[in-house]
Amino acid sequence: MDKAAIDPVGLTQAVARSSLLASLTQAQKETLLGACRLKRAQKGEVIWLVGSHVDFFGLVIEGFVKMVRGTSKGAEVILEIFGPGQIFGLFGSIEGLGCPLTAIAITNATYAQVPKETFRPIYEGSHTIKDELLRRALTRLHSTTHLMTALTKGRIEQRVAVLLKVLASSYGVEANGHMTIEIPLTRQDLADMAGTTVETTIRVMSRWQKSGVIRTDHHLITLLKPSRIDEVIDT
Repeated sequence: MDKAAIDPVGLTQAVARSSLLASLTQAQKETLLGACRLKRAQKGEVIWLVGSHVDFFGLVIEGFVKMVRGTSKGAEVILEIFGPGQIFGLFGSIEGLGCPLTAIAITNATYAQVPKETFRPIYEGSHTIKDELLRRALTRLHSTTHLMTALTKGRIEQRVAVLLKVLASSYGVEANGHMTIEIPLTRQDLADMAGTTVETTIRVMSRWQKSGVIRTDHHLITLLKPSRIDEVIDT
């Protein structure tokens, strides 16, 4: 992909939004920016497969990317979602053990391939980055454990409610007491993340729409009554 085909300002802004990369010195940022390869992925396009050895990690500029793993029955389980300014595949890149999950574009997405050979010297020489990565790893482990516990032990309605709550906390935009999740998610996406069927997810979402708890518009979900979602989780 020709770098000129993608607005470089978007890349600079994505670096500034990244809690990890924002801590770099200006010289380090310029080094990374000069080495990045800018790419576009179409909705549903596989960026890499589980087990792949790639020479980069990704920085989302526009759109959303999901990290998934397959089950023994051939189903897909979504474990993480990344949006603008967020990094994906960093741990696998640093450790050099191969990608532990498959990365797929949820929407049409623009992302930067950050070469690990450029990032590794910066990483090795920075205690700040190492500390931030450790903090991110612990936070990620806690969040993933909490989410997985909720999604495996709760009733279907509770699972979907927890999922919406988690997504809203990361990608929600609040206005007039409502919370809109700024990721276009299909019912299949929700079903995959909640560990249930599309039919069951449709029934739950339709029931909540009719009762005024949520609203959907072009795959964007708005929590009209966030307190009601909390009640479902707690019951």
